[in-house]
Amino acid sequence: MATEVTVVAAQDIDTFSELASKLPAKKRQVLELLKQYQKVLQQCQKRTQRYEWAVSALRCQYERRLQEERMFIERQYDRLENIDIQVRAIDHEVVAVQERLGRMEPDLQAARTYAQQRYDKYQRRKKQLHQHSKIPIVGAIYKRKYARAQAKNKQAEDAVAAHRHDMDAMREKRSALAQKQRQLQSDQQDIRRIIEQHKQRMAAHQDLMHKWQNGILFYQTSKHCLTLDQRVVALQYVLQQQQPRRSLGDINQQQQQKDAKSPTNEREMHAVAHALRQALIDFQQAERHGNQHFALAPITFDCMKCLQQIEQGSPFIDKIKTTDLLCEPCYMGSRTTMIIKKKLGFLGANNKALSSSSSSLLTVSPPSPPSSRQSSFYIDAPPSPPPKDTKLVPVAIN
Repeated sequence: MATEVTVVAAQDIDTFSELASKLPAKKRQVLELLKQYQKVLQQCQKRTQRYEWAVSALRCQYERRLQEERMFIERQYDRLENIDIQVRAIDHEVVAVQERLGRMEPDLQAARTYAQQRYDKYQRRKKQLHQHSKIPIVGAIYKRKYARAQAKNKQAEDAVAAHRHDMDAMREKRSALAQKQRQLQSDQQDIRRIIEQHKQRMAAHQDLMHKWQNGILFYQTSKHCLTLDQRVVALQYVLQQQQPRRSLGDINQQQQQKDAKSPTNEREMHAVAHALRQALIDFQQAERHGNQHFALAPITFDCMKCLQQIEQGSPFIDKIKTTDLLCEPCYMGSRTTMIIKKKLGFLGANNKALSSSSSSLLTVSPPSPPSSRQSSFYIDAPPSPPPKDTKLVPVAIN
């Protein structure tokens, strides 16, 4: 933001001190310096006004951002709450799967023991069948026993396989739940990190707004501009009092010149000049403090013309609508147009006031009837001439 006031340099203060020490001989040079200081003070006044406008516009933008950040953080907390619900549900499901696996382990062990018994008996019946298969009656009996042992062995093996399949499915489910739980916990960490980042951003925004408010308070309550203005006016008054009046005679002029060179007047000039020098030093320190601690640039803001978010840029105030901030390209592109509109608006207001005053002047009140004490001959006063046309002086556009 191009609102910084040109700080009075140390060499300028030394130049003033050198010229002030040679008063009243260097009176003209000192008066020129005082005019420059008055221009600097005018810049201070404009700077303070633009600073307040810019802070007001930035505060509106950052209040909106803070509200958006709060709403975003609330949504993230809602996500955390939903994830917590899912994590607790998964915890209960994992506990249930673990308990079921604990109950299925003894059943699988019992099924394996029974299957081993069926397998041993099946092998024994197979051996017996092989030994007695050629005996007519005994062979048929062992053949039936073998078939029955074979069927029971197959049923036992199928039961073991079913138990294994169920346990493998439970283990896979437990692994899937554990993986989902880890993913949810990772999401929780990411959300908490995002929330912390946005909280830090909110704190940074609030610190900026607090700094800007302190800047407004500093420029409004600091007396360095007022003190410098008072010292400049006082020295101008003292120097103007030393000028001889040309309307007086030669004797009076010589007397005034002697009075101007008297030690009392010189001491007064040097005392006022010394006070101005101290005011310049205080002004320099105060302006440097303000530029170092309360500057607005670089800052992130929204340009109201191109509707883009400018990262670490310098905001400029719209000359027509002072509540809008512009980026540098938009400001430089429309600066001439804004100045013309501002000048035309000012001239339009002046012309309106001039036309209203002219209409009031042109309105002639009706003549009052002659009284009995006056002559019966009433001579109408000649009408007043209309006001001359106002000549518009062209205004230079910076």
